[in-house]
Amino acid sequence: MKTLLSKLLVSSFVCLLLGSASGFLTIESITGWYSTINKPSWNPPNWIFGPVWTTLYVMMGSAFALVWHANHVEKKRAIFLFVFQFVLNLLWTPIFFGLHWIGLALVDIILLFILIILTIMQFAKISKLAAWLLVPYLAWVGFASALNGSIWTLNTQSKTTSTVTLFDDSNMTDPKEPISWKKIMEYTKKGNPPPDRRVVKTETEWKAILTEEQYYVMRQSGTERPFSSEMCSRFEPGIYACAGCGTPMFDGTTKFDSGTGWPSFTQPLKHNVVSYLLDESYGMVRIEARCSTCDAHLGHVFPDGPKPTGLRYCMNALSLKKIK
Repeated sequence: MKTLLSKLLVSSFVCLLLGSASGFLTIESITGWYSTINKPSWNPPNWIFGPVWTTLYVMMGSAFALVWHANHVEKKRAIFLFVFQFVLNLLWTPIFFGLHWIGLALVDIILLFILIILTIMQFAKISKLAAWLLVPYLAWVGFASALNGSIWTLNTQSKTTSTVTLFDDSNMTDPKEPISWKKIMEYTKKGNPPPDRRVVKTETEWKAILTEEQYYVMRQSGTERPFSSEMCSRFEPGIYACAGCGTPMFDGTTKFDSGTGWPSFTQPLKHNVVSYLLDESYGMVRIEARCSTCDAHLGHVFPDGPKPTGLRYCMNALSLKKIK
């Protein structure tokens, strides 16, 4: 009995520890990115996930301990299935909340659901109680799979088709006031503020004034290699402008080292020099930043930057040029 009790404690603790660690690494995305995407009306409140997963991890650990303690010919296969499904469980959180790859997360959780069924069937050969302890886990993952699928559907059907849409000038804020993530979400959903001027060129004209690498990034929404530019490590004073049209975009005083390999800023010079679009490419949901003047792709903006704005404008160095 003492041996079984010790195994129950160890298994439950390990499941809780690994599950909590996976969630802790992406906790900022729950209050940041996750709050900005489309979700179904039956999406549960954020506070419910903690208690539910704590209970489920304890039950999972207890089920594993019962199988671990048993002397059965099918024991090794049961343990293998449990570990396999648990790895998929741990991977889902960083895929969904960390990388924002909703589509890949859906594939992961569907495979997880199937593996849980196989694990329950294998556990039932060894311990009926262990199998029943995993049933609530199966039910919750089934619900989470439906939620993941619904979120993926809602966000792939709501693509933004225009950079500059009708905008109410009464919502325009003081350019000197730091922009907020809430305001960026408002611009993304309701329309971007009109720029001071517009620069429109043909693709042939853009190819004539941009390098091949710049054209790929700025006109085809490409991404340069991380740490490929000295601009990442230089923080001298100055103004950074759009490399395509020369519109001043960022002040060097708002530049910081994000460690990502791309130049990062906390805010633009004015609210209307950057336009924001919902970007759902590569199975992710992100906010794309473009030059409002010439519609050049700059990069993406995230709500995980330093104070005072809490924003990270992750820009391609090829899209910017330093103005002395």
